[in-house]
Amino acid sequence: MYKLISAIGDDYNAVTDIAAGTTGTLENAGIRPEDWTPAILAPADQIHGGGLTQKCLHAELTTTRPDTHLIDIGCGIGGPARYFATEFGCRVMGIDLTPEYIDSARKLPEMIGLSERVSFDVGDAADLPYDDEAFDMAWALNVTMNIEDREKFYTGVHRVLKPGASFGISELGRGRGG
Repeated sequence: MYKLISAIGDDYNAVTDIAAGTTGTLENAGIRPEDWTPAILAPADQIHGGGLTQKCLHAELTTTRPDTHLIDIGCGIGGPARYFATEFGCRVMGIDLTPEYIDSARKLPEMIGLSERVSFDVGDAADLPYDDEAFDMAWALNVTMNIEDREKFYTGVHRVLKPGASFGISELGRGRGG
């Protein structure tokens, strides 16, 4: 399955409508929408280092429950958001700065029965457009390395989280050898 989808998933900027490219590839392969799972979509919609495997390892460290309202900051085309909604039954709000990513992210939940639990907004991670204490958990995978004003970012994340909420974050780093 990876090779099937990787033709779409390798160059995100070459495909304007990533969701259409992904769904078209799956349909051409005879895979029906009711059979689309996070694992099948992963090569195309987990657009971060480590893909689905890395996201699963990080998700296992959380205490996500069905009553969790999670914000996926820098959600890309929504793969992690759909994963959390599917695996944990929680509600997820994804936000990303790239309109093309959000356009694609919005198309898949309805096709796979997640539109009641997953939604997406175009927005700036350093200026989150949500109410104070709106979320039980924040998730940001390989995001802050792209944010110049980190103090503003972390202040905003703190503002939108309820007291006692958790913040799952992971970043790429460079060691002594470069």
